Amino acid sequence: MPINPDEYERNEAWLLFRLNDAPVRTEADGDFNGIAVTDAGTGLILGMEFVAAVAAEGMSNCAMDHVEKPLRGPILAAS
Repeated sequence: MPINPDEYERNEAWLLFRLNDAPVRTEADGDFNGIAVTDAGTGLILGMEFVAAVAAEGMSNCAMDHVEKPLRGPILAAS
């Protein structure tokens, strides 16, 4: 899905990316996925985090794999 930064103002829309194809496995803490948040208007990476693979699977179904247009407005995440 090509995104043109000229279509968005700064902080108007954010893109979530899974950074790895397969979970990063750890012996002590389980599996993790790397997730990055990018501002669509500037193209800047706002942050990156490792998220437990179980939590990332739930996010994958609703926010990462099936979004045709970027989400607009603030992103709220439950911890």
